[in-house]
Amino acid sequence: MIRAIVLFSIFLNGLVYAQPSDDLYIDAYVLVVDTSLNYSGLREKMFDLSESCKIEIDTMGRSFDSTRNLICLPDDAEDEIYAGEYFARRYPSVRLSLEYFHYYSEDNCSEKMIALIACISTDPEMAETLLESIKPQSISTFIIRKQIFMGCGCQLPLKPNC
Repeated sequence: MIRAIVLFSIFLNGLVYAQPSDDLYIDAYVLVVDTSLNYSGLREKMFDLSESCKIEIDTMGRSFDSTRNLICLPDDAEDEIYAGEYFARRYPSVRLSLEYFHYYSEDNCSEKMIALIACISTDPEMAETLLESIKPQSISTFIIRKQIFMGCGCQLPLKPNC
């Protein structure tokens, strides 16, 4: 019995002091078209850019709740964990979406600062090529290199979309 307690305490101690695995993160290149505190203005820019650059929009089921001043899933969403809440885009893809900038930036910015994201890529050359194609439409476009937490046990596609 004492041996079981000692082994269990060693196990718990390992959980408390375990370091995050590199497998849980990706080195990503996040293409930011613009940032603003004004959701409506960025949303309009997102639709204009989608039309001019032929890039799909992916809201991931989220919309802007003006009463809470929050980009979020509906309160009655099937996902009980994130229903009524914001969750950040993480997976590599070329899609336009509106995200909270502080999830991707190391800068000390407002938690309500919104970014128009065009791409999350593991390939820096792909992100750079897309940057050059979007830059004529939006001179404020830039790339952030960021380690993005992917979570436990997820499998990335062998060839991401971007």
